[in-house]
Amino acid sequence: MGSLLRLAFVFRGVASPLVGGAAGMPNTLISASTPLHPTSTQAQALGAMWSATQGLHLTVRGWLRAVGRGLHLHVREAFWQVSDGHLLPRVDDHRLIDIRLDALHQLSQVTHADLPPPWQRAIPGEVLQRLLDIEVRRLQPFGHGVRAGRALPLLPLSRLALDAAARPVDAHHVLIAGLSEPVVADVWSLPDDIAEALLVEADEQVARAAALADVLKSRVLCGDTGAASELYRLHQTAWPWLGRQPKLTRDPDRPHRYQHVSLVQQAGGLALDWTVRVPAGYLPPARRGDGFGVDLGYRRVVTAASAAGVTSVERRAEIRAGLPAPADDARALYVDSTLRRCVLDAHREELEALLRQALTHTDVNIEAINWAGIRDRGGAPWAAEAMALLGAPTFTRWLRMLAPASGTRVHLIDPAGTSRTCWRCGGAGERPWPYTHFHCPACGTWTDADHNSAALIRQRVPGDRVVN
Repeated sequence: MGSLLRLAFVFRGVASPLVGGAAGMPNTLISASTPLHPTSTQAQALGAMWSATQGLHLTVRGWLRAVGRGLHLHVREAFWQVSDGHLLPRVDDHRLIDIRLDALHQLSQVTHADLPPPWQRAIPGEVLQRLLDIEVRRLQPFGHGVRAGRALPLLPLSRLALDAAARPVDAHHVLIAGLSEPVVADVWSLPDDIAEALLVEADEQVARAAALADVLKSRVLCGDTGAASELYRLHQTAWPWLGRQPKLTRDPDRPHRYQHVSLVQQAGGLALDWTVRVPAGYLPPARRGDGFGVDLGYRRVVTAASAAGVTSVERRAEIRAGLPAPADDARALYVDSTLRRCVLDAHREELEALLRQALTHTDVNIEAINWAGIRDRGGAPWAAEAMALLGAPTFTRWLRMLAPASGTRVHLIDPAGTSRTCWRCGGAGERPWPYTHFHCPACGTWTDADHNSAALIRQRVPGDRVVN
């Protein structure tokens, strides 16, 4: 069992007074991000899906503008016109448009067969249906009369809804509709309880697929030839889950997948954002107002300062140049993912314990890492990748992910000057070689350099905070 689960048991069982105040807290929805590592073929397919859905969405926006101006044009015709290279009226995002009731009806009746062939090939039916449902739902408040009302145009898509089109297979893979093979995905890079919560979905799929396979096998043995075709189709679509033994069950007192998952484009590549429900009482409410400061690094992955003292997560793996870049095939990407998980797991239990400690505070100041500066101006060009592998940015993601559930406010702090400024008197200090300790000539302080930085970050005021 993961350390978060063990700690959750402690909070519910032994330290019940902490939970008593949380019982009235409503369930909280959080966004849990899973990085994807697609092969070049998978990345091309996902890119085509993204581009096609953007094109479809923009066409819907232009079409709504056109029919609002009185143009008699069916939405299917609009799709084909745009696919053939014709332009629809330009959409002004800042002006109200007329939304016609029959336009909403047309949009709700669109099927996969109505799309031009390029879009049909790029957009799976499950993705199309969810996209159109979102479009119609956003316009439904204007559903009365011949003219349904006036509204601002639909905003551009920032994410692609994959609610019925993405399912975790295991800790390293997610199956996405339209792709023949699961994509390597770092489901394991989430906190243990949340990763297991998503994998409950996989185990439920295992149970459903296995039960259906057993029924079909029985029918085949009874001479039902049609069942053989059904069994073949099942193996074609559910093969990642068949043969596995389900292990996890849904626990209402622990986080679980709610109903949404979206494909997003981040600076580091593609990721899936899962909407996860965190039930009331899972975390104690943030009540400590004495501040919490977090310094991130390589010598120590995380160093945290609070009124109770300083806590550190020591580095337990020697990472210098990082892992080699994997070859572009699923096996190499899986091996790379497994090695990265091994490095993080060496620190996971301590990181999650420190995460729990941080989430009891109303305000947490955490270093905003300047990755480019570490890589380009630091004495160790490999340090940025090494810190990423060890879990420094992972801790930041976890903290910001769970902060809404505890009521914690997370502030990203510019670390400039924290290695040369004394936390006690604010004077200029020095870090003599080998740079592990800090000395302040003004007040005579001698302390660990990471401890000094964490204490100083804890003291930073709002004007010093980096707006993100």
